[in-house]
Amino acid sequence: MIRLVPHYLVSPSSSFFSSSLSSPQLIKEVEGQFIVVHFEIFHSECAKMIRSEMLQDFGRMYELLARVPEGVKPLLKILEDYVVEVGLKDLDKLGQNALKNPQEYFDVLLALHSKYMGIVGSSFKGDAVFSASIDKVCVNMFYKRGENRLSSWSFPRLSE
Repeated sequence: MIRLVPHYLVSPSSSFFSSSLSSPQLIKEVEGQFIVVHFEIFHSECAKMIRSEMLQDFGRMYELLARVPEGVKPLLKILEDYVVEVGLKDLDKLGQNALKNPQEYFDVLLALHSKYMGIVGSSFKGDAVFSASIDKVCVNMFYKRGENRLSSWSFPRLSE
């Protein structure tokens, strides 16, 4: 069903409207009212979509909610929370190996970052706010989860 919504919102039947001049205004008003009235439903469905990794549907929801001011803000929070959850699970799988081999720790974070930046590029049309959010989440995980590990790791000096 959600696959059909963008089609109807973008290309309504011309016979439905009385004037071609009122068409853009009417479409904008209908979109706004439809989205605002169903906003809570969309928000709850977004959480289910990201957990099930229904990324195409999540991208369609982004396109729909981007039509109203502040419409994508909840999607940003949902995505951030999910990336943190997935990232922490992946880091916890490393266990004590991360203390011995920091490269594994970095590899997990880089893989997480790459995966979700790809999703931002495809599902959210490379939205800069979503890209910055993924960056922020990964950096925070590096420092928060790595704060106890950083002191035990020895890094090669880059400049002598």
